[in-house]
Amino acid sequence: MSASTIAASSISHLEVAGQTAIFTLSNPKTHQIPNCVSAQNHEKWAVNLNSLQGQATYSLLVTALSKGQFVTVTSANYCDTDLAIEIANGVSLTANTDRDVTHALALYKGDGTTKIGKVIGWSDKHHGYLYTPLTGSIKPDSYWHYSKRLPDYAVFITPDCSGDMYKRYYENNHYPLHFYEAVNSYLTYADGTQHGDKLSDHGESRMYHLLDGITCQVITENFAHIYSQYRKMVKTTHPLCGEKPCVIK
Repeated sequence: MSASTIAASSISHLEVAGQTAIFTLSNPKTHQIPNCVSAQNHEKWAVNLNSLQGQATYSLLVTALSKGQFVTVTSANYCDTDLAIEIANGVSLTANTDRDVTHALALYKGDGTTKIGKVIGWSDKHHGYLYTPLTGSIKPDSYWHYSKRLPDYAVFITPDCSGDMYKRYYENNHYPLHFYEAVNSYLTYADGTQHGDKLSDHGESRMYHLLDGITCQVITENFAHIYSQYRKMVKTTHPLCGEKPCVIK
């Protein structure tokens, strides 16, 4: 089956799912789509990252996104059978002379001035923005801002729910770091080495929680000493953004 060449267009989306890079173009496909492509994947292209050709193609796609270049795709006219997405047999790049490079989005630290990298798209897989770091790496990283007013199910030892918050601690906690608006900071668990890090250190103290996030209410049935798995939440910094959330502008 002969290959089809698709007219040049900018990339609207790029992500990596396992060993496959998936991208879409700004302009819709106009050629005959292979029958193996599912309806929801009609506009998508796939590149196998297990091959040297696929890795080189992916590198070109990242370059096109970061520099705003147009991409011409050659279809292989068959599918990635697991994903039901049309395979891109190859790509080539051309300059986009209409693009105003001064308006390219970039990712900055929380200070709003320290640039981290160029924003190149969105990843559904990572639920975040893809960006290429200024370090020169061709592999994008991802970033998303997680925020809440207060930690869920936090408890206090003060009748007005002020001061230190405690939350159940899990050894292998993989939850992303959250920024909490009520304290204007990122919070993490205390390391448990200091007296007061554990809720149980407070013995016969009563515990309180915020009902509906507003009204401070006593927890009547238990005392602090039995809650050895609860630890104090302490202020910390985000490894990428610093004290405040990253800024995209």
